[in-house]
Amino acid sequence: MLTQNDLQEIQKIVELVIGIKLEGRLTTIEEKIELLPTRGEYLQREQQLYGEVQAMRDEQTLLSQTKSQVDDHDIRLTRLETHPVITTA
Repeated sequence: MLTQNDLQEIQKIVELVIGIKLEGRLTTIEEKIELLPTRGEYLQREQQLYGEVQAMRDEQTLLSQTKSQVDDHDIRLTRLETHPVITTA
């Protein structure tokens, strides 16, 4: 049977081992946290991405308007090509 003294020694050893393991993990976590961007860097990148998305939306709108104009021109050209030509002499 374990005595109170034995239990205290086991507790000290466990605390020592767990403490070392936790300290090791904390340094690993701190190293990983350092790789993350700062709040300012994150917001700057987010703003840049928002600007790119907005530019793509504007371009999409412009292209859809241009496509409708091209489709309209296509219809008009087809009508002109199929329209009989009347010549005056």
